[in-house]
Amino acid sequence: ERRKGMYGEGSKVTTCINTDPDFNLKDSLKTALKNIKAEIKTIDIDNSEITDGLNIDLEDILLNNDFDNYSYQNIHNEAFFYSNGSLERFKGSEDKKKRILSMIEIKEALRNLITAQVEHCSDEELRELQTALTEKYDTFTKKYGYINEKKNSAFKEDDSYNLLCTLEKSTDDGKYEKAQIFSERTIFAKEIPERVDTAQEALIISMNEKGYVDLRYMSTLCHQKINDIVEDLNGL
Repeated sequence: ERRKGMYGEGSKVTTCINTDPDFNLKDSLKTALKNIKAEIKTIDIDNSEITDGLNIDLEDILLNNDFDNYSYQNIHNEAFFYSNGSLERFKGSEDKKKRILSMIEIKEALRNLITAQVEHCSDEELRELQTALTEKYDTFTKKYGYINEKKNSAFKEDDSYNLLCTLEKSTDDGKYEKAQIFSERTIFAKEIPERVDTAQEALIISMNEKGYVDLRYMSTLCHQKINDIVEDLNGL
C-alpha cells in the first residue's frame, strides 16, 4: 500500500506499507538478493596525486627527500609547499607559480654558496658558485623584478624568503642593488690561535672550543707544563 503526505500536507515523500500479515522480511530479502544480477570489480587505488594529467607519487617523494619545513619545492616543474610532513600543490596563477619556481632556483644557488663558504671553499669554487647565483638572480629580476617587491611576495610562506630578501640592498632612489655575497666572501673560517702567552688565555680558548678545561690542550697552546698552568690559574 502506498501512502503520500506522511510528513504533512504537500509532502513529496511516498511511504510503502506492507499489509500482508504473513510477510517475512528475511525471506523476502534473500529472494531479492538472488535476483540481483551484477558484477563486482576491483579498482586499484594508489597514493598518487593526479591533477591535470600529472601523476605524482607524493608518498614516494616524501620518503626519498628530506625537505625543510615550510618550504616550496619544485616537483616535475610544479610548485609544492612542504609543511609538517605533507606536500600541497600551489593553486595560484600560472604567473605566480613561475615566480615561485624561479625563486626556488635562487634559494638553492644561495644555499650552495653559503654551505661552501662555511666549509672553507677555495676562491675558485667561490667564484663559480657566485656566478651561478648571479645567473639565477639576473634571470629572475629581468622577468619579474626585484625579490623585495610586493609582486614577488608569493614566496613569503617559505622560511627562506627573508634570506632571499637579503640578496638585495635598497638604494636612495628606491631601487635595489646586489648584496656583497654576489662578489665577496662573506663567511670566513674561524681562526683558532695556535699559541698564546698566558695560561688564562689558554683556559679561555679551551672553554670556547671544547667546553671544558683540557689541560693537555692548554699546555700545547701556552707551552707550559700542566703543573705550572694549574699554579697560574689557582685562585681564579
